[in-house]
Parts: sequence; structure tokens; C-alpha cells
Amino acid sequence: MALNKRGSPSKIQVFKNAGFIINVNYLSEMLLKQWPDKKITTDQLHSALKSIGIDNYQAEDMSELMGRLQSIGFVVSK
Repeated sequence: MALNKRGSPSKIQVFKNAGFIINVNYLSEMLLKQWPDKKITTDQLHSALKSIGIDNYQAEDMSELMGRLQSIGFVVSK
């Protein structure tokens, strides 16, 4: 039985959700070394991420990081 070609090939579109390339646990450990008193503001958090080269992240990524920081005892304020 012969195979018959039907239709034309179409390009597959791939959508990727942005996320931290670095592990959230590693980021939390780095921030713990920088702020041993475990008090940080969101502005300090944004600038710390920017200083290590992370500048393209979504709100879900930030909330995951903030949740991880709060779980290890950080107080994250506005």
C-alpha cells in the first residue's frame, strides 16, 4: 500500500512560559547570604535579581521566589 501526501507542512509554533533559568532554591540561598537579617523589600529583591543578570521574569516567577523566601523566614515588604 502506497502512502499519499495530503496537505502541506505547516510550521509548528512553540510557546514558552518565561521562568527563572536559575533554580529558586539557589536564588534563595544567594539572597540569604546578602541579607542575613532576613528582611528585604520588593525593590531590593528586583535590584538583586537585576545585579546577577536576571531581568526577564514574570509575576508568577516573582511570587514563587517570594514564597520560597518567606518559607525560610524572610520578611518581604513593599
